Amino acid sequence: MPPWHAKVSTDTTSIRQMLPLGCGFANPQTPDRFSDKPADAQSTRFGEFPWLIKIMFKNEFLGGGTLIAPDIVLTAASLIDGKSNDSLTVVAGEWNANSETEIYPHLERSVQSVIQHAQFDGIVNDIALLVLRSSFSRQPNIHTVCLDTPQTVVQQERCLSVAWTQTGSLPRQNRLAVQARDECSRRMPSPFAQDNKLDAGFICATHLDDSPVLNMGAALFCPMEGMPNQYTQVGIVIGSINRTSSGVFVNMNHYMPWIFLQLGPRGTDLRHYLPFV
Repeated sequence: MPPWHAKVSTDTTSIRQMLPLGCGFANPQTPDRFSDKPADAQSTRFGEFPWLIKIMFKNEFLGGGTLIAPDIVLTAASLIDGKSNDSLTVVAGEWNANSETEIYPHLERSVQSVIQHAQFDGIVNDIALLVLRSSFSRQPNIHTVCLDTPQTVVQQERCLSVAWTQTGSLPRQNRLAVQARDECSRRMPSPFAQDNKLDAGFICATHLDDSPVLNMGAALFCPMEGMPNQYTQVGIVIGSINRTSSGVFVNMNHYMPWIFLQLGPRGTDLRHYLPFV
C-alpha cells in the first residue's frame, strides 16, 4: 500500500513526502473520505489512477491522455491533429466532473507545444506528446504512469482503460485482456495488418465487460507481474475492430525509442516513467 494512505494532510510538503517513489502506483484502497459511494466493478474511486488526463478542446471534453512526466502528456496524434496549442487544455486529478468537493483539487494546464510523430499518416504512428506550459504539482491524485519496456512483464489478462462518458460524471474502468498478435492479425483490416501480419505499431485487446466505453487517446494499462498495484501503460486507445469485442491500441513498447528520442534532449527524468531506474 502506498505510504500516503497512512495519513491525510492538506499540507503540500507533507503530501509530497508521503507519496510513493516511482511511477505507476494506483491507489485502490483510497480512504472512504475521498469517495461518497462504494465502488462497484466498473466504478473508480478518487485518486485511484492518478495518471489519468482529460484533454479539453475549447473547454469541451475531447479525449484522454496520460501523465508521463510533470509537464508531458501522452495521447493519440489523431485526437489532437489539426488543433492549435491555444485551443487545448489538459486536466489532471479530476474524478467527479460535477463536483468541486474532492479533498485534493484537480488542476488544469495549457499546452505549450505538440510533438506529433513525423510519420503519422492518419492511422499508422498515431502517437503524440503534449508539452505543458507549466508542470503539474505532485499530489495523491496526480502522479505519472510507467511506460512499457522490453524488461517489463505485465499481467496481460488484467488490463484496464478508464473513460468518461457523456451521461456520467464519474470515470468508468473497462477491463481488457491483451490478445496474442496472431489472433489480432487475423481480425485486423488493412492498413493495421498486411497479409495477415499485424503492424508492429499496434496491439489488440479483448473487452471483458459488457457495453464498454473507451476514450480516444486514453491509456491501456496493466499491472506489473509481482506488483499488482503498480501499472504500466502498454497501449493508447485509437479504436475498435468492427463487429468484434476487441479494441485496437498503439503499441507502446514499439514506440519507446521514439519517446526516448523526444524526451532525452529535454532532460526529462527517466524516473517519471520508467519503473527500473
